[in-house]
Amino acid sequence: PHAGPARALPAPGARRSAQGSTKGPELKSETSTTAKKDLLVRQWIPGPAGSLHLRTTAAVGDLPSPAGADGSLPILFLHGLAGSAEHWRAVMEPLPDPVAAAALDLPGHGASDAPTGEGAQHQSIDDLVAAVGAAVAGLGWRRFLLVGHDLGAAVAVAYAGRHAGRVAGLLLVDPNGDQTRIPEDQRRSFLRDLEKAPREELGLSYRDALMGAPDATVEQVMQDLGSTSDAVVLSAMQAAFAYSPLADLDAYAESPGGEVRCILSPINDLPFSLHRLRPQLKVAILRRSGHWIPLDAPDELRGLIGDLLADLGTLTASPSTTVH
Repeated sequence: PHAGPARALPAPGARRSAQGSTKGPELKSETSTTAKKDLLVRQWIPGPAGSLHLRTTAAVGDLPSPAGADGSLPILFLHGLAGSAEHWRAVMEPLPDPVAAAALDLPGHGASDAPTGEGAQHQSIDDLVAAVGAAVAGLGWRRFLLVGHDLGAAVAVAYAGRHAGRVAGLLLVDPNGDQTRIPEDQRRSFLRDLEKAPREELGLSYRDALMGAPDATVEQVMQDLGSTSDAVVLSAMQAAFAYSPLADLDAYAESPGGEVRCILSPINDLPFSLHRLRPQLKVAILRRSGHWIPLDAPDELRGLIGDLLADLGTLTASPSTTVH
């Protein structure tokens, strides 16, 4: 249970032996050389600790964007720990032309600048919320649908709880849960191991979680992990472990029109999972997907996003999506 796949913590100091274990994917830091037309636009805006990078659909246009001026809702996507905006590409590219959507690279991830000095070592959920606030200001959006995966789901909950009037709907994709409820000795042991070699330790966990995943998912996840610094991995993990999302989740859910939905993989069913702690949450389980739902099941996810938008009264209902 870390800012990654929701799963039980490994035994203290436990590592997979290179011998006798199933071979997992290796860390990669090189981008794919496959050439194809890029349907998403790259944009940069000022953030609290450097430039923030976004991938946007053509409907966003120049910033600040007029998205939403016609009553439609733009969509802001937040990726998970050691991920990037690229995780949302297959969800975003087929969106209908009028839909304005943006995927943010969180600070220190993808092409966004990493914090420097003390900020690099002690990045908190509040810092990541401030980055989302800067992105929203740069986009010029008054109200939008907020979608977060993994660590991005925790950041989305925190932002929504504190800015409920801006968030028309909150969609949490395989969220971390309340990791402050993990026994203290387990958290300390996990973080102690992580401090020795953050990317390597997280990579071991990711290799386990990626067994059986599509090759494209494995490549993207491990490529992004390899491109994220040890300092960012460690500080983000520490931030996730220190944050309880329940107060912010309740504040948003109890606000006027606060609509929250969760889309889960089958492994996200632990005592500290959000839907266990808040049984009233509306949940869909994609049974054929792993933790990285935006990469494993982009079509199903896009359909569920369309259903939410339709329920919020902003789009014509999409064809029924089968939950696998």
